[in-house]
Amino acid sequence: MVPEIDLAWRRGIRPEPPIPVSDWADRHRILPPTSAEPGRWRTDRTPYLRAVMDALSTFSPYERVVLMKGAQTGGSEAGLNWLGYIIQNAPRHRHAGHAVARYGAAQHHRAD
Repeated sequence: MVPEIDLAWRRGIRPEPPIPVSDWADRHRILPPTSAEPGRWRTDRTPYLRAVMDALSTFSPYERVVLMKGAQTGGSEAGLNWLGYIIQNAPRHRHAGHAVARYGAAQHHRAD
């Protein structure tokens, strides 16, 4: 193979370096015009969600993340950021399916 083509091919198949969910959201998430703050997601606007989102990253040592929060504090948006991150970065990650099931199930349970 021609060295330039080989080098370009190798660069093209090299995986992206791992980034935390919060960085992924800052780079890729766009909030719709109907949002309270449309446009690019900025984790700096909700700094209390950074640790939660980063704990959901594929390279995080945590296997379970629990979020107790008040209403309208960005928890659902953090979940959407994580889903976008998983879709782009780890569609076959071993914890992704289980976490989606848990996240979805958690949405339907209420504490009395």
